[in-house]
Amino acid sequence: MKNYFTVLELTADASDDDVRRAYRRLVKVYHPDVSADESSQERFIEIKEAYDYLVDPARRRRHAAYHKRELSGYYSQPAQDAAYKAWAEREAMKAYVRMKRKQQQEEEEAFKNSPLYKILQGANFVYNVLFLLFCVAVVSIPIYRYTHQDDIPEDQRQSFIVFLIPIVLGLFFAFAGYYYLFVIKTDEK
Repeated sequence: MKNYFTVLELTADASDDDVRRAYRRLVKVYHPDVSADESSQERFIEIKEAYDYLVDPARRRRHAAYHKRELSGYYSQPAQDAAYKAWAEREAMKAYVRMKRKQQQEEEEAFKNSPLYKILQGANFVYNVLFLLFCVAVVSIPIYRYTHQDDIPEDQRQSFIVFLIPIVLGLFFAFAGYYYLFVIKTDEK
């Protein structure tokens, strides 16, 4: 198990500046363009890996805490290495999830700026307006027909309940549509 502090020749309480200084100092010595030694390239890769890991303050604190504390319950080096490997894998998975989430947000933003999104938003608006107009028609037509039954003989007139059912359904759908449009969709945005 690599101790990145040892790779950069630092102690576990190193600061950001210490990490950067150690990295610059070691790169000047082990960079493949500078050093003729064949093992310098492997050492340079190891130094770069350690720097990339320790430059993040949160990771550096966790790494330092891991190397400072006694791992109670672990009696052998392989068990300690397995525990650290599991921790490192969890950290890598968290980083991957954060990266995927950020990538997904960027894709969503790019889609929201596309012409297709604007067309879909317009179509959605037209659909919502048509739905509300339909609900208004379902409510107003029975009211109109009921109020204009004077021309029809009394024995052919329909009862009020026949007109009441579409009015109630129209009001229900109008309220549900309004609630969906202006409450639920507004909360989603």
